[in-house]
Amino acid sequence: QPQPLCVNFYLFHFSSGIYLGKVPFVDPLGTLSDPSLPLTVNEWEEFGNPLESPPELEAIRDLSPASNVVAGKAYPPMLLRPAKNDARTGWWEAFKFAANVNSFGAPESGLGPVGGATVDLSLGGHFWSGGRTARANEKALSLAFHVSALGVPSDPLELGQSRSGELEPILEAEESASSLGDGLFEIGTGPTEVEVGSFLPGSEGGGDLAKLAELKTSVFSPHLTSVGSIYLQQRKYEDSLREARAVFVAKELGGDASKVIGGAQAEELILGSPRGDLVAWYVTSVVVEPELRGRGIGRQIMQVLLAAASGQGAVGAAYLHVESDNAAARALYRGVGFQEVNSDLAGTGNAEAVQGMKDGQPGEILMGMRL
Repeated sequence: QPQPLCVNFYLFHFSSGIYLGKVPFVDPLGTLSDPSLPLTVNEWEEFGNPLESPPELEAIRDLSPASNVVAGKAYPPMLLRPAKNDARTGWWEAFKFAANVNSFGAPESGLGPVGGATVDLSLGGHFWSGGRTARANEKALSLAFHVSALGVPSDPLELGQSRSGELEPILEAEESASSLGDGLFEIGTGPTEVEVGSFLPGSEGGGDLAKLAELKTSVFSPHLTSVGSIYLQQRKYEDSLREARAVFVAKELGGDASKVIGGAQAEELILGSPRGDLVAWYVTSVVVEPELRGRGIGRQIMQVLLAAASGQGAVGAAYLHVESDNAAARALYRGVGFQEVNSDLAGTGNAEAVQGMKDGQPGEILMGMRL
């Protein structure tokens, strides 16, 4: 995925089509000139302030793809894919860059109705949509764009109609089997009884996902002190929550309905096994308000998560990592059925795939269970 600025300066290298991909940052001059945007003031420390420094203004303009479209030059097909709910890169930047290319440049081929640059707006966040089908659709669009841009000859009947008839029922069945409806589970098996809400990828969550992101920031990133860095980390967590396979938000039963006191999120893995592919959930994080720990809240959250995973039918296992010196967490996970997993995941040969869900942090133990 070439940087957009290179497209302007080295057009002759991109004669076979360009895919600029996810959330392209193509109008830094416009973004950094608008202090009303949430991250602009914080980013002045990195890029400079174009409103106060003429040299910094010129430097940013020189690096701004939208400001450097080459008039009259032939632009090959480009596909820009911003995200509507992205808090970091404005979706309007891609439209501005595309408008400049199509107005001032000389698009080569007719990809789409607007010529050289086409914009496909995702409804996800900075990390895009979650779920297997959504990710497959995004990959398919990328491949289709490249095939179109390269002018690969194909038989529409052979490559399209005959296969689509076979794939549609498979995708529909997969979506039905793996769907997790938004709902509320009430359980009360600990000193502090909680109700746990579940949310789908892309769900607004009634503000609960934002509150869970705020809790995660305070617990997992206590070193952050500036307003900008705290805000950025909260939005990063919130994007991740909105695009997770499943999210669970806990509130005290009968307590303040607006206060989130804990939660968890899970992603989906497709693992190979001697008996065929195994669908598993990987629990990426579990968090509980520090002053409320030891009251059974984490266990109740995990019980709901595992019950939801078991109810999917296709999900056959769950995995997570825990720090080796966190005895309380290890006891919690053992209490709901997890066991420490050896290096080859009990013979499935998927240690690398599951370990890849983490950054290889030392001192962490992989735990798993069959559902």
